[in-house]
Amino acid sequence: MAEQDWAKMPGSLDPADVSVGQTDNVAFQIPEGVHCVGFHSLNAVVGFTGYVLNLSGFNPISGHKGGIIKGYMRKHVVGTGGAAVFFFVTSTNAQGAEGYMLGISEDNPAQLILRKGMLNQGLSISSPGVLRVSQASYPNPTWLYPILYMTVNTQGDVALRVRQSVLSIEVAIPGMDDIVDDVLGKASGSPPVFGDFYPGFGHYNSGQSGRLSLFDALMASRQLTP
Repeated sequence: MAEQDWAKMPGSLDPADVSVGQTDNVAFQIPEGVHCVGFHSLNAVVGFTGYVLNLSGFNPISGHKGGIIKGYMRKHVVGTGGAAVFFFVTSTNAQGAEGYMLGISEDNPAQLILRKGMLNQGLSISSPGVLRVSQASYPNPTWLYPILYMTVNTQGDVALRVRQSVLSIEVAIPGMDDIVDDVLGKASGSPPVFGDFYPGFGHYNSGQSGRLSLFDALMASRQLTP
């Protein structure tokens, strides 16, 4: 998917605080092609900067359905703070968007975390709405290729599956078992997020400067049935 296929979310942090752009810096060891997309926190601010897919059928995915989002992600700086995130949310405003997110956490050492809630509440083991945490931790900087499957069933349950691509083979991640966010709220403690979903990616900044999130070769698809 090309740069023009993504639209910046209103309510994102100011570009003077978090810069965003394509880079071919060889220090990032870009996994595919010559460029990757990067977010760099220039100041010690708190908040989210994100992009949603701006293609017909995805903006939003109509009919309260889900999809798949996948690609390379990386936290470039060693230390606490900053999170690289994929998501499905029901609003395009970064300050109020709510849904399901998967990413490399703010923690040090970082882990993959699947969470339900607001984008601007971050992604750490102490964040509200954590659904799954990988057993493994990932030293920064490390490129990962996580895959988030989200399927909305006919009765309203939201089925979530996380996988990782290793040498083009999808593998399960210990600690990140499949979960169904059921309409009774048994699995997560609250009913599923309801609405039409926007797939996207972004960077959560948790009050530190100098944090970088990198993305490459992003792909999304949408649920057509049921």
